[in-house]
Amino acid sequence: MLNLDKMTIKIKRIEGKPMKAMIGLEFENFVIKGFRITESKYKNEFGENLWLTPPSYKDSNNKYHPMFFMPNKEEWEKLERKILEEYSGKNIKSSPEANPSADAEVNMFLQNFPPTEKS
Repeated sequence: MLNLDKMTIKIKRIEGKPMKAMIGLEFENFVIKGFRITESKYKNEFGENLWLTPPSYKDSNNKYHPMFFMPNKEEWEKLERKILEEYSGKNIKSSPEANPSADAEVNMFLQNFPPTEKS
């Protein structure tokens, strides 16, 4: 499992094109470059019109193949959220119209914690 708290995200913004940014991830022992954030006409599960794609290569038949893959979908979603939050400069919450079960999960999680007192 990746420790996302010890990861540094490097962003190279690209203005005026469908591709909005190139992303590099730096961990303690390795670096992964080539993630891309592009515009999408569809909302992602966070309710934004952005799409994150991992590094990939194009073969001789013009077909793209990912060079980075996380078999655990939940871990990929954490990584995706962290990258998109860094890019947009805000905390991203799941959008009910994009992922209806996400709000129910968050509400169920929050019910297990009593309200905090304000000082």
